[in-house]
Amino acid sequence: MATRTITHYITPEDSPLGGTSLEIIATIGKDLSSKKIPISLTICYQKDKPEIDEQGKVISKTQSSTLQYYHYSIPNKLRNRKNNEFVIGIPLLDTNNDWVRDISRKLADATAKKYEVPCYVSWSTTKPSDVTSISMDQMFVLRNCINFINTLYN
Repeated sequence: MATRTITHYITPEDSPLGGTSLEIIATIGKDLSSKKIPISLTICYQKDKPEIDEQGKVISKTQSSTLQYYHYSIPNKLRNRKNNEFVIGIPLLDTNNDWVRDISRKLADATAKKYEVPCYVSWSTTKPSDVTSISMDQMFVLRNCINFINTLYN
């Protein structure tokens, strides 16, 4: 059960609302047909914009971050007429920030439903006091995360 880990950045220039950078770290199985290896997504809200080198690659700066929210979703294999839920999810670490909770839950549920594997989504920030100032659009972040996972599966 080998895995691979890939990092992707969403920068303020990409977002229609501007804002700050998000770092997405995805861990997926090397065997994409396996339904036993979960998808693990770590999203880090970064107050500082990442530095870019001459080739357009992000220069990784190590910053400590604080875990704000952690969500786990699994595909519902027992779905029937009475129980029409495609995904069952539960927060493993909750937060009082509705924006972070909603986007993490939606991302975990959408990923588990689309790829039919369990999905962990964690949300962390480099500056926990600034978590209320996130100005990126939820749909923009969801779309970019799902597109990033699609590129890993294709």
